[in-house]
Amino acid sequence: MRKNRLRLPLKRASTEQVMNRYLQEMRGYMEPVGLKFPPMALFEAEKVELLPSTRDILLSLPS
Repeated sequence: MRKNRLRLPLKRASTEQVMNRYLQEMRGYMEPVGLKFPPMALFEAEKVELLPSTRDILLSLPS
């Protein structure tokens, strides 16, 4: 029996693009209720490697 397969390529996003989209989306939910992402110092203390665009987004968020 032959299986039908979808032959369209999957659009793949980089990890940076996925993370940045998540941060932008969460910002819209968090700001109205006063929630905040951790300060940049905590990311640095945990030695989190952030790409420049992700770092820019985090720095633009209210602290």
